This record gives sequence, structure tokens and C-alpha cells, in this order.
Amino acid sequence: MNRCKLCGCTDLYACKGGCFWVDKEKTICSSCAIINEVKFKNVVNGAIATIIDANYESYGMSATVTINYEDKRKFTISLFDFLYHYQEVKS
Repeated sequence: MNRCKLCGCTDLYACKGGCFWVDKEKTICSSCAIINEVKFKNVVNGAIATIIDANYESYGMSATVTINYEDKRKFTISLFDFLYHYQEVKS
């Protein structure tokens, strides 16, 4: 079973208010990524970003994340694109 390494939520027991996985390994939930300002690296250009907002539309089965780059640029992208282009920065 997948478990968030920061708060312990799982596929069956999400965070209060809901959350979803923001890494391919399914070890970081969207709530913890925002609260803990987890850094992610764009694998294409090396830019570092944090997730500042995450939304899940259950009816459409789609999710988006809003990211903030270190230079303060903000973008909202699909979770699919985020999972494909970003990796957690290991400390």
C-alpha cells in the first residue's frame, strides 16, 4: 500500500480535505508537498519549483498543480505533466 512519507496518509485514508500523489513513487501527497514546501526539479531545464496549490476534480477525474519557481514565476499544469517532468529534490 502506498503511504506518504511525511504524514502517513494512504490510498484508503487520505488527508482531511483530500489529497493525491504528486510523485511517481507515490510517497508524497499533495497536502504535504504544499505544507512542507517540498522542492521539485524540472528534469528538462533543471529549474526548482514548489507546489503552492493542488486541485482534484473528481467528476472529470483530473488534477492540476500550481507551481512556483524560485524566480517567482507561477504556472498551473496538469498532474500528468507534473509527474512526467518533475522529480523531488532529495536533501
